[in-house]
Amino acid sequence: MKLSFNLENINYLELTCVIGGKVQILKLAVKEKREYDFHAVVPNLGSVRIETPQEVLLKFVCKDGVYKTNTSLKEVLDEGDNTCFVIENPKSLDYQQNREYFRILAEYECVYTVETENGVESLEAVTYDISAGGVSIIVNRSVFSTEESSILIMADDRHIRSHLKFVRCEAFDNSYKISFEFTDLAEADFALLSEMCINAQLKSF
Repeated sequence: MKLSFNLENINYLELTCVIGGKVQILKLAVKEKREYDFHAVVPNLGSVRIETPQEVLLKFVCKDGVYKTNTSLKEVLDEGDNTCFVIENPKSLDYQQNREYFRILAEYECVYTVETENGVESLEAVTYDISAGGVSIIVNRSVFSTEESSILIMADDRHIRSHLKFVRCEAFDNSYKISFEFTDLAEADFALLSEMCINAQLKSF
């Protein structure tokens, strides 16, 4: 498969390379694509030693799936606030899986609405982690349904709404952690969560 998708379809890159004599995995944001290579950045890595050129494993995490390839890291540039990786355009890509999301720890107040034996209940809860694909919440009792449920998340200054597909429920610190997939997340909310999660990962390096 050729590298033919647009930059706006790429959520982030996952680069496996040798840094300071050790194999490490970095999450990069694409800056620009050129004829023979492209530039991707992370917050400045400081004075770490990265040999170039070197063969690397590269994954493109896109809106429609994850693709991987072997290519060459040509150069590493100090750009002030960022470290820039100049990577050779791969000649082909292998499809890896349907969808991959960063999941980050995030504590937001939310309202979880679910149908129980007592009728429809709306429970106050708090998120434990979140991604563009789903969320885990903490509630004080085990309340879930394999049928339709929904959530309203108060994320900073924005309210995120979606119906949910139940994944699992587990005991957690005298409460319960219930995990779900989003089923009808609005495109704008998907974009917001994707950006929020990748930015949190980039800041962790």
